Amino acid sequence: MTGVQTCALPISTCLNGYWCDVSQDCLAEAMTQAAGKGTIANVSPSGLSLNTPAKQMTGYLFTELLNNGYPFGTALTRAKAQLAGVTTYLYLLDIYTLFGDPAQPMK
Repeated sequence: MTGVQTCALPISTCLNGYWCDVSQDCLAEAMTQAAGKGTIANVSPSGLSLNTPAKQMTGYLFTELLNNGYPFGTALTRAKAQLAGVTTYLYLLDIYTLFGDPAQPMK
């Protein structure tokens, strides 16, 4: 990787990862694809989320990335597993999408 594209950003607000709109890129796609100024990874919901589980998911994800040192794909899988244990809204596990390389570690 070259340039200043070094930021990873989980965006937990609704529809920032709504990748299925063929008329335009969603915010997560645009930020990940912006060469030299975007993000190396982005985790965003592709549908309507809920505030409390979104905050929990973000916390779990940061723990897995920063404290446990997992790459993005593994960290997201582990964060989803933790969220599954504390929410009854299991559809949320399906809407959180990783934009970026799942093998990329947080540096």
